[in-house]
Amino acid sequence: MPQQFDRSAEDLGNAIHFEHVNIQVPDQRLATLFYVTGLGLTRDPYLMVSDTNMWINAGRSQFHLPSGRPQVLRGHTGLVIEGREALLARLASVAKKLEGTAFTFAEHNDHVEAVCPWGNRITVHALEGVIGFFRRDSHRLIDIERCPISRDEVNGALGELRDQKHVRDGHYTLRAGSKPRVFSQVNDEVAQSLQDLIIDLVPPNQELLIDAYCGAGFFAKALLDKFERVIGIDWDRFAIAAAKENAVEKETYIAGDVEGELTRSDPEGFRGRGDPRWLGSRRSLTIIVDPPATGLTEGVRKAITDLAPETLIYVSCNPPTLARDLKELQHRFAIDSITPLDMFPQTAEIEVLAHLEARR
Repeated sequence: MPQQFDRSAEDLGNAIHFEHVNIQVPDQRLATLFYVTGLGLTRDPYLMVSDTNMWINAGRSQFHLPSGRPQVLRGHTGLVIEGREALLARLASVAKKLEGTAFTFAEHNDHVEAVCPWGNRITVHALEGVIGFFRRDSHRLIDIERCPISRDEVNGALGELRDQKHVRDGHYTLRAGSKPRVFSQVNDEVAQSLQDLIIDLVPPNQELLIDAYCGAGFFAKALLDKFERVIGIDWDRFAIAAAKENAVEKETYIAGDVEGELTRSDPEGFRGRGDPRWLGSRRSLTIIVDPPATGLTEGVRKAITDLAPETLIYVSCNPPTLARDLKELQHRFAIDSITPLDMFPQTAEIEVLAHLEARR
């Protein structure tokens, strides 16, 4: 008798043959924000219209999202969505409402990566005995024994995967840990060079540093001895909590929308945050911005112009949006230097540091 087909051996994590993806979600409101408002997909108006289940249309395919304990696919789901800039704007618009979840997104040369509120991952691929990453703009899989820009834990998991006698074709998730995700640069050595460069650019004996999109305080904490006061702002409350863990008296970290915090018309509003002086006399003000790939919003650019810092340091992972923002700021700031850094070796992506000074 011929051997029966073993479905468990070909399981793709609830992705079935008809291109429907079934995954449980614990919160229908957050699912709506991500799949409908963020990705721009549509909810099926006829099937499973309730507060315990939702069907999301993606062309002829669907996501089935019943309420329950969250499930995370072992691989990833590929979508073709028209309008990259519109997609990035939608994802940015839901970031504040999804803060505190695993949601994140990033723009790459040939795709946009978005992670739902209940899962995040680094994905490697296995095909015909080759384990690694796909070559840029191709379907050729490059064999990778160790990724030089991944954390040791991820490379350890990659080694364990490679040590297996037989690895089935598919996508594999390698995790660095189960703690809440806090953004950090993927290349530690280049990140350190970036930090050192900023330290060299900032003169001593300054009054106030505002570190917008500060994360866990990577730049702010390295500059503490150059400023009387440091204020960090980031929408990620987990990153802000990490920044506060070892903060000293001169440090203030605020979990909130950068544009909203910078454009407050009433500085007294910060008193409730344990920051009674806020901008103080602004004898000398430096602002650091390290925005996502979408760059600075019009509101943030205006706020920076209104605050009129003597020094503006702009860290960018996307040169086109950096160029756009520098053009909009050129009437108030002069470019002193621009330094590219190879944060992502063997890719088309670079990190750029722009140092600007106020026009006299």
